[in-house]
Amino acid sequence: MAQRKSKDKDTKAKETVSNLLKGVLPKEAKPKDKLETAVKEKGIDWLQDDIDRLTQENDQLRADYDKLFKEHNDLKNQPAAGGTDTEIKQGVLNLFRQLEDAHLGRNPERVRYKEAIIRVWLEKFLQTFPFISEK
Repeated sequence: MAQRKSKDKDTKAKETVSNLLKGVLPKEAKPKDKLETAVKEKGIDWLQDDIDRLTQENDQLRADYDKLFKEHNDLKNQPAAGGTDTEIKQGVLNLFRQLEDAHLGRNPERVRYKEAIIRVWLEKFLQTFPFISEK
């Protein structure tokens, strides 16, 4: 009896749906994607044109990338202008040590130099880092 009632309900539902859909026209099936629509409307020639254009752009981008990569590697592998970082650090430490020794009187004359002579220190600086005056 429970099965009969469910069959009656199904039948009534189908009748109601068919009555409601009598006045409605069925919709056309939509194409699955834009490419399918474009191929139907325009043909395949435009697709080949797009592929050619994109291939040219890709080749240009690849050439630009190769050029940038080469320049980057050239700069990366180029030796430092004034030696390695440790040599530069060592030179700076030596200059500051000499300046400190002069100020504290750690010199053969045992005289404390309260004022630094800028010209002398600039010359020492340029002797330690000759690459600065090259440019």
